[in-house]
Amino acid sequence: MQSRKSEVEKLLNSAYFITQAECKKPYDEMLPHEAIDSFDLIIKEYSEFPQHVQQAKEGLALLQDNYLQKKIAYLEAKANISHMEKDELLKAVEKANTYDEELEVAN
Repeated sequence: MQSRKSEVEKLLNSAYFITQAECKKPYDEMLPHEAIDSFDLIIKEYSEFPQHVQQAKEGLALLQDNYLQKKIAYLEAKANISHMEKDELLKAVEKANTYDEELEVAN
């Protein structure tokens, strides 16, 4: 029993350490799967340690929330850039059309 408690504590500490490291990264560099797998393992295989299971659930929720928030911000930024690029292209086309019209009038 003491051996399993030691295992779950090491696993939990490792999962939290990985979570902290991953949460510091930008979304497109995050690789949260190792921490998620560790939290899942604790939740499924160490039910005899309810306090550790609860901590694993909280850690998993924290990681998922952080990942989701970063993904949303990343996609919004990407969409904003695309929207800005679209606006720039439309302005360039409009400018070219205006230039073509001026040439036709001049001829």
